[in-house]
Amino acid sequence: CKCWFGQYNGYGTVTYMSPERIRNENYSYAADIWSLGLTILECATGKFPYNVNEGPANLMLQILDDPSPAPPEDAYTPEFCSFIKDCLWKDADARPTCEQLLSHPFIKRYEQTGVDLAAYVRGVVNPTERLKQIAERCLLFIITSCLMALKDLGII
Repeated sequence: CKCWFGQYNGYGTVTYMSPERIRNENYSYAADIWSLGLTILECATGKFPYNVNEGPANLMLQILDDPSPAPPEDAYTPEFCSFIKDCLWKDADARPTCEQLLSHPFIKRYEQTGVDLAAYVRGVVNPTERLKQIAERCLLFIITSCLMALKDLGII
């Protein structure tokens, strides 16, 4: 992978690709900052900020030609809106570095809250129970598929 040296390697999902990657230009960690901004915006609003229903080519044109997406300012704090805006500059050189983002007022505002993400996830989903449910569904699918195949072959 040449991405450590800022070279385009062609990997990634078009949905979260930065403008410089779409233009097939060299890229750096700034492309990841773009993706981070889109991801956080999507998590906050509950929907992806671009129209993905018209195919990947149209999505790429939206990313290149439309203004950068932003959260509704009346629904989010100024710090959050500023954080997203900083992540989604079209010009990669204008985007902050990881170190700069860690010093952003949005991060600083919540830095001392002591969020325990692992405890939160455990409170929302019991991983062991969820894995059991997934395993049961997989087994049911496999058994059903095998039985249908045996029936189609006239064995049962």
